[in-house]
Amino acid sequence: MENFIDVTFQLPPWVKQGLESGELIRKGGVILDKNSKIRHWLIETSLIPQPNNLIVQYLPPYEAKLLNITNDVSSIMSFGFNQIAGRLDGIENALWIMNE
Repeated sequence: MENFIDVTFQLPPWVKQGLESGELIRKGGVILDKNSKIRHWLIETSLIPQPNNLIVQYLPPYEAKLLNITNDVSSIMSFGFNQIAGRLDGIENALWIMNE
């Protein structure tokens, strides 16, 4: 059984075009050119929309504060998830080495 983790990245248009055309390749969290030179680092983003300051300024203070707290909590959860995922990757790699 294989386990997969979906991670969301925002790609600049030039990176997306390069990946589609084959001029760039993705290796882990890095975008490389054909000469293996790092062209771009991928940055994980959240699927939860970030509040627009224009929207927040029209909300009652209590609701605006709740919205900001929600975004802080989602950022902390994302960080924790990344830490756990990294450790699980290490365990998985160790198991693969043991099975070889």
